[in-house]
Parts: sequence; structure tokens; C-alpha cells
Amino acid sequence: ISFVFVDDSIYLTKFFDTVILDPSTGKEANRKDLSGYDSLIYSPTKPQKLFIMKNSLNTNVKLLDKSGKIVKDLNGRLDYYNNEIIILEVNSQGNKSRVFKYLGLDNPNEEIDIILNSEEYIQVLSSKYLLITQKNGIKLFSVDDQKDIWEKAIKDFRSAKIYKDNVYISGEQFICFSFKEGKEKWSVDNLHITPLDYIFSFGDKLFVSYDIPGDNRNEYRIYNIDTGKYLYHISDFPAVLPKVKFVAPFYLGADKAYISNSDGGICVIQE
Repeated sequence: ISFVFVDDSIYLTKFFDTVILDPSTGKEANRKDLSGYDSLIYSPTKPQKLFIMKNSLNTNVKLLDKSGKIVKDLNGRLDYYNNEIIILEVNSQGNKSRVFKYLGLDNPNEEIDIILNSEEYIQVLSSKYLLITQKNGIKLFSVDDQKDIWEKAIKDFRSAKIYKDNVYISGEQFICFSFKEGKEKWSVDNLHITPLDYIFSFGDKLFVSYDIPGDNRNEYRIYNIDTGKYLYHISDFPAVLPKVKFVAPFYLGADKAYISNSDGGICVIQE
């Protein structure tokens, strides 16, 4: 059984049957048959404006409002979703171009088409900014302005994360760029073979979580946040697994950082 808050209703799903409940009374308000479709829930604890469902072939997506009414019926391959946006690949012209459609769940009638060449891909940084990746470079794309903000040459691009006013890029080098200007602040040898998971800071330290190749856990590497100097890593501590959803990976107190792990323990780090 899965559930999600859609506006001020609760969608409760078991197999192909979805019941829509009034949260104030717990009474059934509607019922939907999801035969041939999968319900897509990003986070049950954070309400979303619309309920997302896609068919088993990933060629059609339907968006339902809090009452169960279909407000959007879209053909295309679902490329990305969370509780704020969805991105679909709606058209491919062989080796020439690929067309993606971006929709915000708060306003699904406002669609943004993003046209990429066959060697470009989308990585979502936030609901307002996308990273367009290519063979040896990246472009920061503003959804609101519908244009590229800046472009950088990056060798062996792997992943990226926005944190505060910076974009952290994992490629041949681990690089920190200022978010708005795209100015490089520092660059160091990259120890992150796999994609970045979580990033947070505590005092002058930047904590970066990453998967350990061939192991069923991940770890944190710690850098000086101003210079990028590598300080140490937490090798004897299994950081929270990225596949374990809805578990807070860390909590920052006034003078301590609390990091949860996959074994049910907590690591306390003092500044």
C-alpha cells in the first residue's frame, strides 16, 4: 500500500485500485482503477498538486487532481518526475534532435519545450534550473527564462548538485562554480567515481556523500568549503543509503551535525 497527499486529499493505492480519501473525515470521496498504469509517488509526506500515473509501456502519462479528475493526458516517455515537476521526451528525430516537455504540477497547462541534440541529456538540479549535459560540457538552463545562463567545458562529466549559492560538478575534477555567474571557485582531483548523493556544510566543512563501488553503502568525504582542500573521509561509517527513501540523512544543530546510517545508528560530529 502506498499513499500521497494531493492538495488536500489522500490517494491510497493498493495494486491497481486507488481510493481518494477526505483527510478530515477519512471517508472515501472517489475511487480510480489504475489497470495498466503505475502510480508515481516521490514523497508521501510532502503534498503535491497532482497525482501522477504512467502506463506500463511508459508512453502515456495522466495527471489527476484531488478529486480524481484527469486534468492532463500526455503522450511521451516520462524522463523525470518529483512532487513539483515532470519532464517527458515527446519526440525524437533520429540522430537530429530530441524534444522534451517540462510541466510544473502547480500549473500543468504551462508547457515548456526543450530541444536537444542527440548527444545532450537533462539532469534536474531544481524545479527552476536544469543542467544540459553533453560529451565534454554542460549548460545551465533557466526554466523561467527558457534559456541557457552559462556554459562550461567539463571533461568526463558524472553528476552535479546545487547547494546554497554554488553548483558542485563531479567530472575529471571536482569543481565548485558560483551558481549565477558560473565562476569557478575551486577545482580539485575528483575522488567521486559514482554520482553525488547528499551535500551539506557544517562550519567551514563541506560533506559530500557518494556510493562506494562494489559495496552496499556510501560514505562521506569532507572538504574545506572555501578552498576545496580534501580533509578526511568517514570510512568506518556507512552513510544513509540513497535508496532508503523518506529517511533524513542528516540534521544540523547549533554546534553538532547528526548523520543517520543504514544500520539505524547516528553519528555525531562536533565542529
